[in-house]
Amino acid sequence: IVLALALLSAACLGRAADVCNGAVRHDCEKHDQDSCEAAGCCWEPWRYEGNLPWCFRPVERTEYRVVAEGHTPTSVELSLQLVQSGHYKGREFDQLTFTATFESDDRVRVRIVPSDVTRFEIPDWIWPDPVLNQIENALLDIQYTSNPFTFTIRRKDDGDVLFTTKSD
Repeated sequence: IVLALALLSAACLGRAADVCNGAVRHDCEKHDQDSCEAAGCCWEPWRYEGNLPWCFRPVERTEYRVVAEGHTPTSVELSLQLVQSGHYKGREFDQLTFTATFESDDRVRVRIVPSDVTRFEIPDWIWPDPVLNQIENALLDIQYTSNPFTFTIRRKDDGDVLFTTKSD
């Protein structure tokens, strides 16, 4: 019986370690190991400088997928649908609009906004949009995956990644 309990307990600890290792950290706001583990959270003191919580719940990543695509000579517009909630504090939106607009040869403006919420925008007469550039003339390239949605901005000439939302 003792051996069976030891094996069962080792299996549970192994599973907990798998869940906690490499997880996105949601702060449990506990400051010692005993209260952290009593709350069902993971305890992992961080060995490096930074603001990662030592006591945390693993959080699933929020994921969206592309449900509609629109392309113009100067921009890419995508409609995104929530697929998986990461259960972050605050509101996650069911629908997002992703717009990448090429403002010059070497500048792209990326906007990700809720589709179903009216929000204040600075009027064009106060802050006019720049004259837009044709995508084919741009020195930058935007690549995206549809499900889960990720995007990457690269230089066309050498392929260097300037920005990405991919986790690998």
